[in-house]
Amino acid sequence: MIKQKRKEKAGKWKVPIDKVKPMSEDEMFKIMKSGKRKQKAWKRVVNKISFVGDNFTRKPPKYERFIRPSGLRFKKAHITHPELKTTF
Repeated sequence: MIKQKRKEKAGKWKVPIDKVKPMSEDEMFKIMKSGKRKQKAWKRVVNKISFVGDNFTRKPPKYERFIRPSGLRFKKAHITHPELKTTF
C-alpha cells in the first residue's frame, strides 16, 4: 500500500529536466591567472556545482589544475529517474 501511494504521488509531477544540455568550457570554468606577473593561465576554477566522492582529497594548491570551491562541492547527488518520475 505504501509503495502504491508513492507511485501515485510520483506520477503527479513531470520531471523538470528532459535533456541534459552540454556545456562549453567557457561556461563551466573561469581562467585563473597565477605567478608573479599573472602570466600563467593554466589553472581553472569550476563555477558550477560538482560532485565529489567520500574519499576526495585536494591536491596541493600549487599543482591543482581544476579548483573546485568548497561551497560548490557536494557529496550527495539527487538523481531523477525519468520512467519512475522519482528523485533519489
